[in-house]
Amino acid sequence: MLVYSFYVFYRGQKCVYRQDFLQTDSETKLIYGLLATMKSLSQQITEKIQIQDPNRSALSKTTTGSGAAHHQHNKPGLVPLAVQPSATSSRNIQQFNSYTTPKYKLHCLEIPSGYYFVCTTEPNALLDMRDYMRQLYQQFFVPLVLQSPDYTELGGTISEDSRFGREVTQIFHRLNAARSSSSSSVGRS
Repeated sequence: MLVYSFYVFYRGQKCVYRQDFLQTDSETKLIYGLLATMKSLSQQITEKIQIQDPNRSALSKTTTGSGAAHHQHNKPGLVPLAVQPSATSSRNIQQFNSYTTPKYKLHCLEIPSGYYFVCTTEPNALLDMRDYMRQLYQQFFVPLVLQSPDYTELGGTISEDSRFGREVTQIFHRLNAARSSSSSSVGRS
């Protein structure tokens, strides 16, 4: 898979970290605006469905399990799991996960503390990048940024030269290199 860019946004529409592999500066504001719009749209649709189908929560509880979630999409009146509000959150965190265009796929991971981890990849990406971004958050962002004595302002800008920035660069370069080597070996066959 080819990763085009990676962003960390904080509440208030602030981009605190950006690593571009192919994107331009002007796209950062556009991407955050798009995220805010998609999240709002997801919330409005979810609320509308909840009003129209008051039994939705009872139905979704009876259809949990490994195979049930897959079949939920075909049943009228049920919300796909990707847009259902979390049972443990009153803020309806993570209703929007990704979207795909003919040119790229945007992946979004919303952290309860107000951070958004976002990356863009090639459109046919099969991996759920939220797993990689969750790892980045847990293994690098928390210890190297949030728990760092140098990071004094919550939502403050993070340098590409920081240890977190170097880790992000290494991880995504490895992903891009793995994609390049697998596509070149396919071409030789």
